[in-house]
Amino acid sequence: MEKESEFKRLESYVERLLEAFAGIKAENQGLQEDFDKLNQENTRLRQEIETLRAEKGVVRSRVGKLISRIEGWEAEFLESLPADEADTSEEKARAAEGERESIDTESGEEGEERGGMVQSSLFVDGQTPTFRTDLTGRLRHSEQMSEQSKVKS
Repeated sequence: MEKESEFKRLESYVERLLEAFAGIKAENQGLQEDFDKLNQENTRLRQEIETLRAEKGVVRSRVGKLISRIEGWEAEFLESLPADEADTSEEKARAAEGERESIDTESGEEGEERGGMVQSSLFVDGQTPTFRTDLTGRLRHSEQMSEQSKVKS
């Protein structure tokens, strides 16, 4: 009788172990499936990052070429102006270049945080501005607004 109860206890213990093993095996399989899905997503995202980096390089190259073309056009334009007009245009171009360098410096420091965007308010005193661009393509909003205020006065 004593042996019979020992066998029952042993059978019960083995049965609990097998049930626990089956549960752990099912949990392991679920975790393995989750891991495989996450691994596939990780691979896909890494490929997407590489694609975006390549696109960024292409865009950077194209923008650099556009800037070079604009600067070349600007130099040709300044050479074709009469001397007195060229002096004032060169001063504006130098001021714009200084502005661009300061913006480049700012965007280099803060641009990563803001995704490379440099933004400022385009509206002064609640008026809707009209824009014109100088030779470097920069918006000259403040000059336009001052001209409008002179006309109104």
